[in-house]
Amino acid sequence: MQKKFIMLVGLPYSGKSYLIKTLAFQGVVISSDRIIMEEAEKQGKSYNDIFKSFVDEAQKIAVKQTIESFQQGKDVCIDQTNLTKASRQRKLKLVPEGYEKVAIVVETPSKEELDKRISERQTHRIPPKVLENMQNIYQKVTLDEGFDVIY
Repeated sequence: MQKKFIMLVGLPYSGKSYLIKTLAFQGVVISSDRIIMEEAEKQGKSYNDIFKSFVDEAQKIAVKQTIESFQQGKDVCIDQTNLTKASRQRKLKLVPEGYEKVAIVVETPSKEELDKRISERQTHRIPPKVLENMQNIYQKVTLDEGFDVIY
């Protein structure tokens, strides 16, 4: 069976992490948010307390974990926003030959549902202005980026 590389694409609060859990994905899920949360817990701080000082390191760790997972022949899912073609290209370049490259675009929920999710989230809240900026930079995913299939 062909190995899979899945890239989740979507704004914060869209349900990317929830989706990959419900799909019962058997591979390695790489999440810089999870890396930041784990580091914050080690330091006895919150996600938001360490985000600015640790996000670059978390991205480096995520890349390292991705490469190691590919070297071990594992299926890999990148659970990040991946909003621009440039950010997606950086990750697609890491994928070895023989992997099916799948993008799963998770649409932003309605304003009502989004507000509900924001109010319910206890960790790593995104400031409204940052979320708005992220919405403005989103670039639609296309097959010519190198994906085999887009859902």
